Amino acid sequence: MMLGSDDNTYIQANDLRIRAFEGTITMTVDNTNNRVGIGVTGPAVPLHLYGSGEIIRIADSVAAGSPYLSFYQQTTRRAYIQSLDTENSLRLAAEYGPIEFMTATDGSETEKMRITTGGDVGIGITNPAATLHVNGNMR
Repeated sequence: MMLGSDDNTYIQANDLRIRAFEGTITMTVDNTNNRVGIGVTGPAVPLHLYGSGEIIRIADSVAAGSPYLSFYQQTTRRAYIQSLDTENSLRLAAEYGPIEFMTATDGSETEKMRITTGGDVGIGITNPAATLHVNGNMR
């Protein structure tokens, strides 16, 4: 079923598809699995974005704003990332636990640094016992 007079918006097998003037599908709403795809025709997760370069932009509507991205578990905010205009800084906050920094080789992540809820920093150790606890050599 076509919705627009230019055939760029249509429903195909209960999915809403929007395509650019060149005919490439730019957005898909997968009604069966409750997923939205932008730049992809078969979204694999609830919001699936595909492109190159800058993919997501979070902007505040006011000049001195401090936009942020929140992470929720049901109705409880667990963490957020925020750009603070007043300090020109980036805030990374875990509201119920530590912040872990991970790296990976061949898809196998390992923790390299942790900031505990008490403010202790561990490098190369997951349970720092001091304000700065380093497992390994320092220079």
